[in-house]
Amino acid sequence: WNWSIGYNTINNNHYTCFNTTGICNDEIYYVHYTSSSSAYYIRLSNGKTVEIALEEMLSADDVNTTDSTIKGVIDSWYEANMTKYTDYLEDTVWCNDRSISSLNGWNPNGGSTTSYLHFRSYSNFTDLSCPNKIDSFTVNESEHGNGALDYPVGLLTNQEAYLMGSLMGSNALTTGSSYWLLSPDYFYNSYAVGSIVNSSGRLSSNDVHNANGVRPAVSLNPGTEYTSGDGSVDNPFVVG
Repeated sequence: WNWSIGYNTINNNHYTCFNTTGICNDEIYYVHYTSSSSAYYIRLSNGKTVEIALEEMLSADDVNTTDSTIKGVIDSWYEANMTKYTDYLEDTVWCNDRSISSLNGWNPNGGSTTSYLHFRSYSNFTDLSCPNKIDSFTVNESEHGNGALDYPVGLLTNQEAYLMGSLMGSNALTTGSSYWLLSPDYFYNSYAVGSIVNSSGRLSSNDVHNANGVRPAVSLNPGTEYTSGDGSVDNPFVVG
């Protein structure tokens, strides 16, 4: 099969057998991203559609069952430093929102295979809702939370970091090094890309296999008020 001949056909139709006969046996390939030199695809079998494949990857009941490396780091930090303050903290939703804003090459009805799949948070910086319960991480299961956390601690989302920077300035986000946010950004080729705050305090993104820092966040119980401090190491915030 000659890739240079088949490139435009793949780009327009997504589905291929990667052969010259056009006859597929047990599997068919769905191409979600192409360049002039390569194609990235998933294998579909037993009549499975790309829509079903996406549902299984992102929204099925058996996803989010394994703790991430970051969750392990955050839990260890909380156990060492924060357990005595748990009664002061709200069991709020930490939203790892994986709903999709743009399917692009994953859209079988004409989506361009030269464009990436973008998650909802990619271009939405003001809506703090978390539409899917499976992505709404809490300690106790409720109408709005999945009850998957051990402690009431998480990471800021893309939207929360944006609002924090807008209200308090980029210095409020700056640590001198980059660190992960909870929001996914987009998926391309064979890489998943997550949101980060870079060393200058600006929102950015990075492939998830790269190393960045972790900055845990907690939510104070309603009614807790600021007393003093500026949030610096020498003059930390005091609340009561």
